[in-house]
Amino acid sequence: MIKVLDCTLRDGGYINDWRFGKENIKKVIKRLEEANIDIIECGYLVDKKKNSIDSTLFNFISDTDIFLSEVSKKNYVCMINYGDYTIEKLPSAEESKISGIRLAFHKKDRNDAINYVKQLKEKGYKVYIQPMVSLSYTDSEFMDLIDKVNEIGVTAFYIVDSFGVMRQSDLLRLFYLTNHNLNSNIELGYHSHNNLQLAFSNAQAIVSIAGRRNLIIDSSIMGMGRGAGNLNTELFLEYMNENKDGDYKIFPILQAIDEVINKEYQLNCWGYSLPHYLSAQWKCHPNYSTFLEAKNTLTIVDINHILAKLSEEKRLSYDKNYIQYLYEEYQSHHIADTEALRQLEEQLHDKEVLLLAPGGSIVLEQKKIQKIISEKNLIVISINFISDLIKSDFVFYSNIRRYIDGKHDRNCKEIVTSNIEKQLKTIDYLVDYSNLLSDHSVIKDNAAMMLIKLLIQIKVKSVYLAGLDGYSSDVSVDYVDRDMALVTDVELLKTMNLEMSKRLRLFEKDIKIYFVTKQRRVILQEGEV
Repeated sequence: MIKVLDCTLRDGGYINDWRFGKENIKKVIKRLEEANIDIIECGYLVDKKKNSIDSTLFNFISDTDIFLSEVSKKNYVCMINYGDYTIEKLPSAEESKISGIRLAFHKKDRNDAINYVKQLKEKGYKVYIQPMVSLSYTDSEFMDLIDKVNEIGVTAFYIVDSFGVMRQSDLLRLFYLTNHNLNSNIELGYHSHNNLQLAFSNAQAIVSIAGRRNLIIDSSIMGMGRGAGNLNTELFLEYMNENKDGDYKIFPILQAIDEVINKEYQLNCWGYSLPHYLSAQWKCHPNYSTFLEAKNTLTIVDINHILAKLSEEKRLSYDKNYIQYLYEEYQSHHIADTEALRQLEEQLHDKEVLLLAPGGSIVLEQKKIQKIISEKNLIVISINFISDLIKSDFVFYSNIRRYIDGKHDRNCKEIVTSNIEKQLKTIDYLVDYSNLLSDHSVIKDNAAMMLIKLLIQIKVKSVYLAGLDGYSSDVSVDYVDRDMALVTDVELLKTMNLEMSKRLRLFEKDIKIYFVTKQRRVILQEGEV
C-alpha cells in the first residue's frame, strides 16, 4: 500500500508564516478530502502565547476542530518539532480528531526524542518519526535509531531530505538500509524538498522498488514549501493513478490551487532557484542561501564563496547571526582610506549635495530635481547607478552586482567601497566598507545610509534626497529600472522602510537633510524643498 500525505498547511506555511486564513484552511482540507488524500497534515503544534484561527500554528490540538469534518474517515495529523511543544498539553488521542503526531528532530536530539515518542504512544497517537536531514546520519547511527524505533513500535519511520540534496543513489541507499532493518509492520515514509528538482523522480524511484513495504509519500499542493518547495501533490497523484492503480481525484487539487494556493504563490513565490541549488550543493540549510540572496548585493559567485565558508557544525541548523557574520566578513575588506577621505573632503567640505537614488519618482519629478540642482548649484551623487535623466558628478557604489552591471562614465567620478575592490576597473576614490555600516541590522549595508554616513564624515553641509522613495514590492512603478528592484518578503520591506526612517532622523543631528521628491513609504519630515 502506498499512501499520500499532504503537508501543504504545515510545510507550505513557511511561505506565508502559516497565515492561510480560516476559510482558506477549510477550503484546502475540503479539497484534500475530495481528492481522496490518505493523510492530511493540518499544521504545527507549538508553544506560543497568542493563537489565531487564521493560522495553522496551533496552541492546542483542539484548535484544529473547527477545520475538520465530523464524518470524514481521513487520517488527520499535526507535526511537532522536538522541543517546541509541552507534551502535557496533549489530551489523549480518544479526545481529539487528530489521530497522529509527526515528530521531527535533529540528530543531536534523537535519544531525547525517543522518550517523547514513548509519551505520545502512551496517549494513544499514531506516531510518525521524522529524523531531519537523514543524510547527516552515518549508517550505524541510522541503524541505531531504527533499532530504537523497532523496540517502541510506531506507525511510520521516515527518510527526510530536509535540504533537497538527495540524488537517487542517496535515497536508494537509505531505502535499502531502512527496508531491511525496519520492522515489517512499520510504514516507511519519504519527505522531499525540490532544491535539485529531484523530488518527483525520487518519489517515483522509491515507489517502484517498494515491494511489500507500505510507503507514505509526502507532497504539497503546487509544491508549496520553503525555498525550492516540495513534491507536487497534483503531479504525484496523477502518477499514482496512471501507474499504481490509484484512486485519487485530481480536479479538487486544481480547485485548491485556483481558490487558495495560486494567490499565495503570487504574494510569496517558491520554487527552483540558483541560490537553493547552491544550498543543496553545499548540503546546508536553505535559509543560508535565502538570506544571502535577499541582500541583493551579491552575485551567484559571491554567494557560492560564502556558502563554501560554512563550518560543518553550522551547516545543518540555520544561524542568522553566523551567516550575517560571514557576509560581513566577506564584504569587509578593510583598507586605509585616509587619503581618499581627505581628497573627498577637499572637494565636498561644506558643500550642498543631492543624492540621487533609483526610485521611480526621479522620472515623475525630473524637472523639479533639475530646477533645484540648478538653483542651489548642488553636487549630484547617484547611488549604485548612473541615470540617463539627470547628470551626476559622482556615483557611489557599494553593491557588487550594481557595480558589475552598471555604467561606468569617466566624466562621473566613482566612490567605491572596499568590498568591490577585486572588481575595480579603475579607482577614483576607494573607501572602507566596514566603517560605513549601520547599527540597524536590516539596513546595515543600505547604500543610501552608507553614503550619508560618509558625507557626514567629510563634513558636507547639507543633503538633498531624490528618488529615495522607500522599498516596495511593486517593481513596475517604483524603480527607474525594474532590474534594480529589491524583490523580497513584503514584511521585511516594511521593516526596512521603518528602519531607514529612524536612521535618517538620527542623521539629522549631524547634517541637514531635505527631501526633494515625494516619498510614498519613507517620510522624514514635512515641507519639501
